[in-house]
Amino acid sequence: MPTDIIRSVSRVSVNKPRPSQSYGGKGLDYSNVCFTDTPRGREWLDKIGDHAGGGGFYPVILRLIASAARLRGSKNNWQELKEIIRQRVWQVGSSAREYRYLAQITSDASLDSSIAGAMRKFARF
Repeated sequence: MPTDIIRSVSRVSVNKPRPSQSYGGKGLDYSNVCFTDTPRGREWLDKIGDHAGGGGFYPVILRLIASAARLRGSKNNWQELKEIIRQRVWQVGSSAREYRYLAQITSDASLDSSIAGAMRKFARF
């Protein structure tokens, strides 16, 4: 991928709060952090890409979004999650994928459609 294209992709730096102990010490409280800071979120994020252990791009992004909708529903900061997904896709890149494909699956239209579908199907609240 040409370096000028990679440089043109905006990089967003996000300061995320760390999980704290929940009431009663029953585990960690992830209610105030981005889904990708939860163990399940980090697991899905690590699977994005064609690298060894990766699951590809679009199918993994769909599963990540579905998992976020199921776990946190409308409490998700979807804008932040979309930026983190974009960062990960461009970070891992792919020699086998065309730039247009990666740009399309990380577009607002594609991600917003996936989020809307996941919220309808999987969100509990």
